[in-house]
Amino acid sequence: MQCPQCGHHNQEGALFCARCGTASLKARMPSTLLGQSSHEAPTAPAVVDALIGRTIEGKYRLEARLGEGGMGAVYQSTRLLIGDQVAVKVLHLDQAADPAAAERFRREAQAAARVQHPNAVTIYDFGVSNEGLVYLVMELIAGQSLRHLLHQSGPLPLADAASIITQVCGALDAAHEQHVVHRDIKPDNIIVREATGGWRVKVLDFGIAKLTNLTATTDQLTLTGSVIGTPNYMSPEQCLGEELDQRSDIYSLGVMLYEMLTGVVPFNATTWGAVIVQHVNQQPPPLSSFKPGLPAAAEAVVLRALAKDRAARPQTAGMLARELEAAAAYPTARSTPPQFPIASPPGPTPPQFRITTPSASTPPAPETAPILPPTVVMKVGAQPKWDGEAQASSRPRRLALLLAGAALVLALAGAGLWWAFKPSDNSSTLVTSSTPEPPPGMVYVPGGELMMGNNAGDEYERPAHQVSVKPFFIDRHEVTVEDYQKFVAATRRDAPRGWPNGVPPPGAARRPVTGVTWDDAVAYAQWAGKRLPAEAEWEFAARSADGRRYPWGNDWRPGYANADTTSINHLADVGSHSAGASPFGALDLVGNAWEWTANDLTAYPRGQLKIELAGDLKVIRGGAWSSNREVATTTYRRGYPARGSDYSNTGFRCAKDLSESQR
Repeated sequence: MQCPQCGHHNQEGALFCARCGTASLKARMPSTLLGQSSHEAPTAPAVVDALIGRTIEGKYRLEARLGEGGMGAVYQSTRLLIGDQVAVKVLHLDQAADPAAAERFRREAQAAARVQHPNAVTIYDFGVSNEGLVYLVMELIAGQSLRHLLHQSGPLPLADAASIITQVCGALDAAHEQHVVHRDIKPDNIIVREATGGWRVKVLDFGIAKLTNLTATTDQLTLTGSVIGTPNYMSPEQCLGEELDQRSDIYSLGVMLYEMLTGVVPFNATTWGAVIVQHVNQQPPPLSSFKPGLPAAAEAVVLRALAKDRAARPQTAGMLARELEAAAAYPTARSTPPQFPIASPPGPTPPQFRITTPSASTPPAPETAPILPPTVVMKVGAQPKWDGEAQASSRPRRLALLLAGAALVLALAGAGLWWAFKPSDNSSTLVTSSTPEPPPGMVYVPGGELMMGNNAGDEYERPAHQVSVKPFFIDRHEVTVEDYQKFVAATRRDAPRGWPNGVPPPGAARRPVTGVTWDDAVAYAQWAGKRLPAEAEWEFAARSADGRRYPWGNDWRPGYANADTTSINHLADVGSHSAGASPFGALDLVGNAWEWTANDLTAYPRGQLKIELAGDLKVIRGGAWSSNREVATTTYRRGYPARGSDYSNTGFRCAKDLSESQR
């Protein structure tokens, strides 16, 4: 069979070209694989039985089936060239005949391979065999799903939930930094293992992950009006088919955390349409109604993650992790949950139900077995399909379309939901938060009163004094080499020292740009339509108004910053230490590279410096990868020559004022 795309000759019946991966429009399942004649309709058990014991491409021997989903089955396998054990996920052959399904599978490999983190599954290989098998090779993980753990153990203690969620947040921060939104965070996709020293966690299944930096021409698998996810865990914006960012995963984490602490999901009903309506319009029942005695601080963290308005949620997974850790460490720190700008529709909380997925071929599970929430796919105006791997659709204004499309399944129930929840002049509506949307790559800092400085520090940090900071935006991380390279190309400004022939070193694209003078930093900021942050703004973004010593708290934590004799011993890619984000989601504010600010070095009010200042010294903040924990703090400051010195460990990030309409 000749490939129509590249001309390669494949085996007869191959579903995909072994060279370029193009799907055959008239592909047939090979009879040698199925153990039956090619005109017979294969059954799923036959495919599974036939694959066990087979070798793919002479490299992977499939030895036992570990599990199965809507898109493929996962096998424990031996990597023959090395001899170790791996997991191989094979796309179902009926799915492989669908180019869109095969592309989703390839995207799983692409998305997961971008995420390099100890708590994310590692991808080793992806390919198409000569027989047309599409496969993905990943690390074999020991443990059980969080779903299974919750079924066996019931609600988890707060400390255990915090430990697990914190590790999930680490993996998601790494994914979000690579422009990957998971979109299907749920207990089924989290593997946990209890080990000496606590829980070990892995995040799986990036099969429906969204690569947010793809262009419109390369990302046509998830179109506007098509929704992907598992209904019980989907964010309001995901339910409505809107564009997603990392904050959608934050909401799903909130749902999962709610379930981990109480044993139930916050929104449940007999139909997925009703669940979607609840996500969009209703507030979750208080956690304390299911788990009396849960600290109010912990409940506040969960409810903040479940805010309908994405701007009211923690803006990064790292922020959620730190809030939860603080609630677990100091459970009585806050007596009442905070209030968020989200609507609370009138009426009683609907009763809790379980969703089941009927199947003619599957006998009903015992009453004690866990009932897993279904995953559905739907396009607006189309009949929903249940395929075990995806999703639902549209907003109060588009809610009529959603329920009309579901009417083929929901019948009178769907009509009842429409009349019950359709928007009207006197109906409850979502309250829009006044928090301004930050520009791409920036985070919003609300400003306020700051006790700037540190009375326990040296003369540069003393005395602590009150300052007022207006709201502003600041870059999420330092300006990178690839960012600065675009500036150099556009303005013909001299490249930094250390760029041979004006070209950045290989592998440095995502590291902070260094070797830049203060003038260079100012010029870049002006070119980007921004400015350098004032010193007070930098400190407020790093520590907020609570006066913390490090962006994450008052105690040094190894691995939270590239500083204090880390194993890296050089500049790291921006965002590599996402657990150390500031309260507002800014990354790498301490360690990695010193950062220019807009200010001249002077003594603080009522303070005095012992040395006489000479030259044009600008304040640098945050320390570098070579700094110890006494330097890499939120208050340590030094003056550095604006020009004519060594800047190999000095970089910068930008700030931006709010527009008139945002103030």
